[in-house]
Amino acid sequence: MCSFFPIRSAIFLALSVTASLLDAAQTALAKPFLRLASDSYAPIRPVSDLVFSDAGGITGVVDGRRIMVGTASFIQRAWIKIPPDIKLKTAVFCVVDSELIAIFAVKYQVTPKADYALNLLEDNGYMPVVATRDFNVTASFIQSRFGVSSSDVVYPPADLRVAMSDQTLTLDADGLIVTYGGSDAVAEALISCRRYRTSSRLSIIFSLLSSIIGLLLGLLMAYFGWAEAAAPVNMLLYYLLWAVPPFVFACWVNRF
Repeated sequence: MCSFFPIRSAIFLALSVTASLLDAAQTALAKPFLRLASDSYAPIRPVSDLVFSDAGGITGVVDGRRIMVGTASFIQRAWIKIPPDIKLKTAVFCVVDSELIAIFAVKYQVTPKADYALNLLEDNGYMPVVATRDFNVTASFIQSRFGVSSSDVVYPPADLRVAMSDQTLTLDADGLIVTYGGSDAVAEALISCRRYRTSSRLSIIFSLLSSIIGLLLGLLMAYFGWAEAAAPVNMLLYYLLWAVPPFVFACWVNRF
């Protein structure tokens, strides 16, 4: 019984400071940790001196204590030893005042919408920019979970990702699109707009060609006296054939 209370106290502290730091950082991991902290009656505390690291973690000060939350590599770079038998690639490590006090096992689930959106963008020549504050979601993570090559994904430095994922960010008309949901709709909208532009241009080109060729045929028919070639059936067939390309382009725009 003597060792039970210190262990319980350490877990309580780890839940409190980890949830507080992730919540202050506005990461995707905040929601499950906040729920876990609430179930354990661990309070959410104010955080100051919040810093995002490119090494894969976040640091801050909670109640005068320096807190580090991040990946194994982030903790090891701070010269803090971790158990050698820990093989969890997406584990969350919590350090309080240079002492490792907790390791949380985290498992990510691939949502069909996110998988569909990322692969749709990659297949159509778009390069997604990963503007996430979650230190586990990296270019290599996306490659392993979604099958999207890391070379086809832009993973900016931590400071830039934080700025890009700011919910108060204002954008120009031709600026960056930042979304926290509905990624499949955004991907389809981008690709549909590009297809619509291409379809419109090709339709105009074919319309111009149809007009030019029709004018040349009319001149030839008048010059050589091919009046019988201007039969109603032939003219109808001519216009129907030139109506096929725009119809095909229109169907191509909404094809996914």
